[in-house]
Amino acid sequence: MGASVPLRVFEPLRLWKAPLVVGTVVPTGADGVEMRRGSQLAVEQFNDRGGADGRLIELDIVEVDVLDDDSTLRGLTDLADRGVNVLTAGYFSNQHLVHNFVANWGVPYMHTSASTERSQVAAS
Repeated sequence: MGASVPLRVFEPLRLWKAPLVVGTVVPTGADGVEMRRGSQLAVEQFNDRGGADGRLIELDIVEVDVLDDDSTLRGLTDLADRGVNVLTAGYFSNQHLVHNFVANWGVPYMHTSASTERSQVAAS
C-alpha cells in the first residue's frame, strides 16, 4: 500500500471579479471632507469583509459646487464617462436636475438628501 495523503483544508477558490466602482459626488468645503471620509471608511469596512458578493469596492470621488448646476453636471458627466457602477451623493441645490440626469443614466443611485418633493417624485 502507498502512503496516505493527509487531509488538508483549503480556502475556497476565489475567482477574480472586477471591482465594483462607486461614484461619489461630494460638495466643496467641510461637508465634502466629511462625506469623503465617511465613504472611504465604509469602503474599507466592506472590503475588510470581502467586498460586495466577492467584488472589492473602489471609490471614484468628484467634488462639485452644489450651488452651481454646470459644476454638478460636469461632475456627474465625468463619473458617467468613467463608467462607475453605482452612484452615491449628498445634497444639491437642484435635486431635480440631478435625479433626472441619473434616471436617464440608469445606474443605481443612493442619495442622502430627502424632502417631501423628492418623496412624491419617487412615489409616482
